[in-house]
This record gives sequence, structure tokens and C-alpha cells, in this order.
Amino acid sequence: MTKTKQWKNIIIFGCSRVGKTTTANKIMEILPYQVIRVDALRDTFHRCFPSLGIGVDTARMSKEFQKFLCEYLCAMTGEAKKKYGYILEGFEIDYKAVKKYFCNENYLVYGLGIEGITPEAYAKLMKQKDTDHDWTYNKTEKELIDLARGEIYYSQEVKKVCKKYKIPFYNTAFDRDKTIETIIEDIKKNGEKKEIQKPPTITDLDWKLLKEKYPYNLQEVVKKLNHNYPVQYLIGTVEFYGYEFIVNKNVLIPRFETELLCEKVIHRLQKKKSKKKAIDLGTGSGCIAITLKKNLNVQMTAIDTSEKAIKVAERNAKKNKAEIDFIHQSIEEVNLENYDIIISNPPYVSLDEDTDKSTKYEPQNAIFSNENGLYFYQIIIKKIKQCSKKPVFIAFEIGMNQGKNLKQMQEKYLPEYKITIEKDYTGKDRFVFLEKEQS
Repeated sequence: MTKTKQWKNIIIFGCSRVGKTTTANKIMEILPYQVIRVDALRDTFHRCFPSLGIGVDTARMSKEFQKFLCEYLCAMTGEAKKKYGYILEGFEIDYKAVKKYFCNENYLVYGLGIEGITPEAYAKLMKQKDTDHDWTYNKTEKELIDLARGEIYYSQEVKKVCKKYKIPFYNTAFDRDKTIETIIEDIKKNGEKKEIQKPPTITDLDWKLLKEKYPYNLQEVVKKLNHNYPVQYLIGTVEFYGYEFIVNKNVLIPRFETELLCEKVIHRLQKKKSKKKAIDLGTGSGCIAITLKKNLNVQMTAIDTSEKAIKVAERNAKKNKAEIDFIHQSIEEVNLENYDIIISNPPYVSLDEDTDKSTKYEPQNAIFSNENGLYFYQIIIKKIKQCSKKPVFIAFEIGMNQGKNLKQMQEKYLPEYKITIEKDYTGKDRFVFLEKEQS
């Protein structure tokens, strides 16, 4: 049996003054549960706490008060949360605040505005259809035109937000009541909405994070996942060695193997008390450099050929409070003189090698390299050979069939180093460590 969810909350983003009754009143008539009117809450607070300066018009609610209302409604728990729904309606409802504070709720949202009409014509309609003289009472023609002009201007802003967040936008300039009926039919249609099922390829935790981040366009997210789009990019962050890292299409997604590389490096170097100069070649998201900086007594530098990747890495360093010198530079250009520790997880996949389908969305220059995937190891090892002061420790992540090649390079260019090849969680060669006794 298909699971269903009932939409408990209705958000009307923007509104219009041409009509016989408010949108909220009409919607309340068809909802099969009790509703809290946010504007009624506003009026109550206005009467009880006039010093707050809230005002009696939803359109004039301050953003601070909107935040308070959002927190107030979200604080409802237990039976109260099950029993009541709520309706937000108004001109200056801060949609970003609504999205933030209602991210765990089930709600429908609609945009209302005015377009295709002059301020003069709209002011005339306002006066004709305001049967209770609520909006037009004691106003001159100029005041009504100014009011209409303001609402038309704000409607343009509403439409921009609706377009950005893919919210349905309704023009209420000529027949607001008909528009309300259209919205009501949509609410009835979606009142019991099929719950989108979690794709089997992702974890329950990732699914929870996706539902929180994409409450409106979850179906689009599922489509992307079904086309092998990385869930990490959709969530926007990934956990690595106990730290949270921002990831997007500009950086390679950190893997478990790289996390194990950091663990092995830290285990080897954490007993060394004196501060060492270290460099991470091809830093990407900065996960290696930041993790080592947080766990070792090192002065850390990190380079990457992608300026966009460097910007992501800088954000991650700030997020994790790690002091690192990031440089926009390629491995071919870098000077490795005077570094004590060199670590790199360079692109090492051969150009003709098959990879997981999801990797097509990641930066390809961070995955593939020439010379059967060995190009950057050759560059780095040759540069180290030319250094007058060579590093005491070098660490690489490698492809599972590249261990033999790295040993040959070490024997040819760095014979004074002891080489160790270690395996990943699946038992495949994945890490190379070169260690040199200090003289």
C-alpha cells in the first residue's frame, strides 16, 4: 500500500486586494482539520504587546516578527502539532525564513501577484470590488493609485522568487476569486499526496538530509539520483575523518580510501614533536590538508590547478578552523624544495579505464591522467630528486595496479628512501609511503 502524507500547512506568498474575501478564509473552508491563522496571531500580539510595533497589516510584518512566528509554530509538539495546521499569507512574508524554519514540515506554497494592468486601472478595480471598504476606506484617488503601484511593484519581486524556487505564480489582477478557486482545487488534489520513496542506492540519513534541503522539488532530486548524480553534491557536504566538508561539482568527492590514507599518515607522524613543513599536491576540497593540519604539528601548504577548487578548500579550512596556505598552482609548476612532508592523491586513473557512472559529474581533470595514470607521480618524484633538501616523508594514494610502477620509480630516482606499499579496505594496493632517515 502506498504511503500518503497530508499537507497540513498552506503558504500564500504575496497576495492581492481585488476580491470579496481573503484567500486564507476560502482555504480554511475546505481543510479537514483545524487551522491557525498566522495573521490572527499577529493581531493578538499587536494588541497585547503594542510596543513591538508589529502593525495590523500582514504586509507590514517585520522580518524579526516573521522569524518569531516561524519558531513559535515549529515549537508545537505532540498532539498540538498533529491537531493543527496553519496558513501564512502576506505581502512581505520572508520566503527564505519560511523555507528555513518549515523545512521539516509538509506544506503547499502558492505565489499571488498582479501583472498586466496599470496602477490606475488596478486602483479602480480595488475600489469597485472592496465591498467592505476595508482597503479603500477614506483614501483619495491618488492614495489608491500609489497603493496599487506599490503592490504591482512588489508583485514583480514575488514573481522573481517564485521563478527561482519553482513556486506556482497566479495573476490575480482581473479575477482573484477565480484564482482562489483554482488554488483550492489544487489543494484538494494534493491534500493526500503520495510520498516520494527513497531510492535504494542511498542511506536513510542521506534521504533525511535531502528531504530537509529539497522540500519542494524532491522528485527532481530523485530523477538526478536515478541518473547517478552524486548524492554528496545534492546534500552539499560530506563527512571526512570526523569533519564536515563542503563539496560541489568543482571538487572530487572525498573517498573512504583517502580517509584511510590520512589515518595512516597521522599514525606514522603524530609522535614527531617538532613542527614540519608539509604540502598537499592537488588538494581539491582540502580534505587531506585540513585533516592533517587538525591532527599533526605541521605548517601546511596546499595547491591545486583549479581556482574554483581552491575557493572550496578555503571555505572548508575556515569552516573547520584550520590555518592553511592555499595556492592556485599546478603540480608541474610547484617548487618542492624545503618541504619535510609531501602528500598527494593526484589524478591516477588511466584515460582508457572504466569508472563508476557517477564520476562523470565530478571534475574529470581530478580523476584521469596520462601515462596510464602515472603522469603526476613521475612529475612529483622527479621534482623531489632535484631537491637539495629532500623531504623525510612522502605519501601517495595510488591505483590498485600501480604499486609495482611506483616501486620502480623509487628505485630509479629515490633509492635512498624505504618504500612501503599498503592495501585499502578491500585488500587492493592503494597507498605508497616513502620514508628517509634524517641525517
